[in-house]
Amino acid sequence: MSTRPRLYAVAAWLPAAAPSGAMRRLHGLVEALPPLLEPNERVTLLVSPDTRDHFSAATGCSHVELAVPPAPSWRRAWAEARLLPNTLRTLGVDVLDLQSLPLPPRLPCATVVTVHDVRDLTPLRRRPRWLARAALSKALRRADRVITPSAFTARHLAALRPRHAPPIEIVPGGVDPSFFTSAPVPTPSPPYFLHVGHLEVRKNLDLLVRAHADLRELAPSPPRLVFVGEDHGERRRLLALAETLGTSALVDLLDRVDEARLRTLYAGATAVAIPSLHEGFGLPALEALAAGRPVLVADCGALPEVVGRVGHVLPANTPGAWSAALLRTWRQPDPTEVAVQRQDHARTMSWPRAAARLLDVWRAAARRAACGVTHH
Repeated sequence: MSTRPRLYAVAAWLPAAAPSGAMRRLHGLVEALPPLLEPNERVTLLVSPDTRDHFSAATGCSHVELAVPPAPSWRRAWAEARLLPNTLRTLGVDVLDLQSLPLPPRLPCATVVTVHDVRDLTPLRRRPRWLARAALSKALRRADRVITPSAFTARHLAALRPRHAPPIEIVPGGVDPSFFTSAPVPTPSPPYFLHVGHLEVRKNLDLLVRAHADLRELAPSPPRLVFVGEDHGERRRLLALAETLGTSALVDLLDRVDEARLRTLYAGATAVAIPSLHEGFGLPALEALAAGRPVLVADCGALPEVVGRVGHVLPANTPGAWSAALLRTWRQPDPTEVAVQRQDHARTMSWPRAAARLLDVWRAAARRAACGVTHH
């Protein structure tokens, strides 16, 4: 006697204009899922016209296109509420994995909501914090499972978690094997410090520009400072700051680069510096460790959690500490065994391992729903 396949659907319409950490995380998980599925399990990606091409190479997953605009958030939420219920019912979906808030009402299946970070609850965002808190509280109350990529974010969500709310599950990010260098470069040449991430206020890039400028007092010819990431409103200000500090000739802003160029930049960096004030995970830090490079991170968000004991954790508001750390990584390159330790740490976080954890969460939600127990 045959049983109906269990169907998991993933809402894959995160903003397509920028290759954000959330989008890259979704890519890594989706690509690692198919070999882990049981014979009676299927995955369908719900894509929008804007995100369809991003997932066209995903094998082992079917695709259903819906007219859901990734942004602005109010239009996306309205389209989800209008289109998802009938689509999920028609497809016979057992579990929907939603990558953004708010949670649409009256969904005909179990729901798993991924909360990537809680920056909307901080002064780093302009939108009203009470609105973000209300959306998070409602999701925690109505979802069947809640996923977050780090213990840091899980702790903050737990403070909002109502009684009888579903458990908060940690599904960390991973790193693609292509980021591991077989022979880490002990002394990059020509030397440069690297930052990977969008140019936005929460990345705290002023500190990095100032710390880099301070190196001139400690060394006559300091390494260059290279930024890789799409401009989210900070490019002009950072260039102006570097001009004021007299280091504009040593600062490069490369905008977006493809994966092959990014891997090369990681492998050749003197150090990778990430002074962000808030990260729900911090994928660039993990990728830099996979390349065996020294990684400097701020003592904020999930960054210390990601780098563990193999990273340098520095105060987010002290340029002098960053200048000193940058100088050490340049003047005193680590031996090869230290680079190997960083890579060993990065190997503990792989996409197949993260995908297996994600499947565990989906399966638990499906079993609960099959017993007639849901939160919505």
